[in-house]
Order: sequence, then structure tokens, then C-alpha cells
Amino acid sequence: MTRNQLFALAYEVERTLYESSSSWEGIDAQEIPLSEGEVVLRIQPGFAAAMPLRFHPATVETSLAHAIEQVEALVPWCLWVIGPSSQPSDLQQKFIALAFTVRMEWEGLILDDLSLSLPTTAGLIIEPLCWDNSEAYATAMAGGTESPYRADLLSQAHRFCRCPLKRFRLR
Repeated sequence: MTRNQLFALAYEVERTLYESSSSWEGIDAQEIPLSEGEVVLRIQPGFAAAMPLRFHPATVETSLAHAIEQVEALVPWCLWVIGPSSQPSDLQQKFIALAFTVRMEWEGLILDDLSLSLPTTAGLIIEPLCWDNSEAYATAMAGGTESPYRADLLSQAHRFCRCPLKRFRLR
């Protein structure tokens, strides 16, 4: 796999992360565009993330300070997601200079040798969503049968099961 192909895949993973929404899973979530650069604060119960992070290089220090101030006024803590398209390219160093620490790194998301044997949980079976398991899926994703999100998740599962498989494909 070429370097350009690896970067294209990394950008696709990033795009998927940025464009996904917790509300699709029935989770009460808010998306708040900040007034600095290109930053969206995503808030859901017990979790907050700011992404994508793109600032103009000439004003990054001021813009970053204002973005942090806005986020701290809204949530007690936030995960700041720095991906391949984050700008400027030294954004991680700018966060570190402001006393932020790297808490997690997602290296190795792209395998170029798919013949590798990966460890799995014994007895784990992954099956496609279908009519037969849609009730169990909705209950598991909602966290229980009494969850207020279960009905929405079951409706989404049934909508998926009604769609012909040819409509779902990788880009």
C-alpha cells in the first residue's frame, strides 16, 4: 500500500469519526459550533469532544485560547481530537504548551497486512443485524429493556432490515 493510499484511509477514518452522530444511536447529543476556527463541540451525557480542530495559522494561539475558554464554560472536561486534517500541523505541540497532556493515541488503525492473526475474545461471534436479532440488538445498545432509547433503536434496526443490502456499501 502506498503512502498516499495510507493517508487516504486515515482521512476516511477521520471523516467517519467527525461526521458520525451519537443521536443516530438514540443518545441525547448536542453539537455546538464554536466561534473560533472550525471546531464543533459534541456533548452527550458523560462525554464531550471537540473536533475537527482547524485554526488559521496566523491566529491559532488566540483562536485556541478562545475555543478552550468556550468549551470550559460549557463542560467540565473535553476530549480534544487531533486528526490528520487538524490545522495547523503543530496543533498537538500547541496544546502541550498550554499544559494539556496526550491521553490516548490511535496509532495502527490501518493494517496493510490483512493476513495477520488478531487476538479476539473467546466465544465472541459477530453477526449481521437481521430481523431475528433486532430485539436483542436494540436492548443491548439501549442498555436494557426499560431504556427510553430502546424503541428508537429498535425502529432504526427495523429500518435497516427493510433496506436491500445493495444500498449499504463501502466508499
